[in-house]
Amino acid sequence: MRFGLFWQTPGHEGSTVGRRHWETVEEIVLGEELGFESAWLAESVFYPARPMSNPLMVAIAAAQRTERIRFGTLATQAPLHHPFHLATQSATCDILTNGRLDLCIGGRWGTPTGRFLGNPTEVSSEESRERIAEEIELIRIAWTEEGANFQGKYWGAEDLPVLPKPVQTPHPPILLAANSDDSFAY
Repeated sequence: MRFGLFWQTPGHEGSTVGRRHWETVEEIVLGEELGFESAWLAESVFYPARPMSNPLMVAIAAAQRTERIRFGTLATQAPLHHPFHLATQSATCDILTNGRLDLCIGGRWGTPTGRFLGNPTEVSSEESRERIAEEIELIRIAWTEEGANFQGKYWGAEDLPVLPKPVQTPHPPILLAANSDDSFAY
């Protein structure tokens, strides 16, 4: 049986947001020492009670003090990232963690959080799933092709050199966070 750890960067009285991030790193180091296999980090942008806006950076910081533990996002909020930006950020994280990244993508398009980043607020569940599926496809293309060529419903590219590429081949594992039966089809 394998065990992993999960963080949403919760706080406690007297702790600051910055300190919570360092405590997360310290807890991941301890988790590795205790034999845990993975550390899963939640992306929670604009949530004061769990303020981890960039779990990939926290994974990179923890990777500098660990050797074995794998890092996963649970979940990277797709509506908050352009697919090519997420592909390059994740590839950088995979490089700096020495190939220890698992990218879990989730999130629903049409939520208030996305509104602050210019995303549409009226998005059906079907369209949200289409957008996430297209984002995952673009990330795979960005990671595996020299020049990304893609024309989808929401994004496109022609001979775009998306760099860097991840360390893991063909690419880091991509998982999908789902909270409804209809999402499991993806």
